[in-house]
Amino acid sequence: MPQTRRILLAVCLVVLAGCRLDAEVAVEMQSDGTGIVTVTATADAELVDEVPDLAGQLDLSDARDAGWRVGEITETDGGGARLTLTHDFGSAREATVLLRSLGGPLSSVTIRHVVEGEEGDADASATNSLAGTARLARGFEAFADRALVTAVGGKPFSQRLGDRSPADTMSITLSAELPGTLDETNGERDGAITRWELPLDGSEQQLRLVTSQGPEDGADWAGPLATIALVAFIAWVVAAAGFVAYVLVRRAQH
Repeated sequence: MPQTRRILLAVCLVVLAGCRLDAEVAVEMQSDGTGIVTVTATADAELVDEVPDLAGQLDLSDARDAGWRVGEITETDGGGARLTLTHDFGSAREATVLLRSLGGPLSSVTIRHVVEGEEGDADASATNSLAGTARLARGFEAFADRALVTAVGGKPFSQRLGDRSPADTMSITLSAELPGTLDETNGERDGAITRWELPLDGSEQQLRLVTSQGPEDGADWAGPLATIALVAFIAWVVAAAGFVAYVLVRRAQH
């Protein structure tokens, strides 16, 4: 079973226990297009009561093998439990693959980091975007595959769910922090972070976020050439100052 399916299996087991799960998927991109995806799942106190050995029940070895860093399960103030997984990405394309691998309403999300000009030039600019349609069209089946259904007991899986839907038992929030100046978005802004509450009732929600970076947004993303130029300029100033001082001293001696 793929590592993401094993994570989603844990989600289904939470639902089968009659509990609630709230998940947040956060994307944080740096100015050079690299960054990190963080998945935080918070289960309510009822789940902790139903499954006291929650840490022992979850086997996330596949996630670790795929590069996810799995944190320790911690207790929330309300007696629930929280689990955090993180994964670095080296490009916008890798970020897209990570998000889509989580399945569910994130299956069509695309992240882009488009540089105009030569990467590394001080005059280069970049446009960053997150776009897609969030939809959970088939309810819990959108998370499941044959191996997952077998793992939770085949037909009893659907019988135990009854009339419950994802919207009744869980929530998924997507947040994104892209570098640069905000151009447009249809999400809720909180400082530099944009958030969307993803629909889990079969309806669709468009996701749109665009930011732009210019040379003034920082030499760290402009690249090593700008840094080399700055160092060379400083070296020239120091050398010139030394030469001027030398000339003045020589003149004073004569």
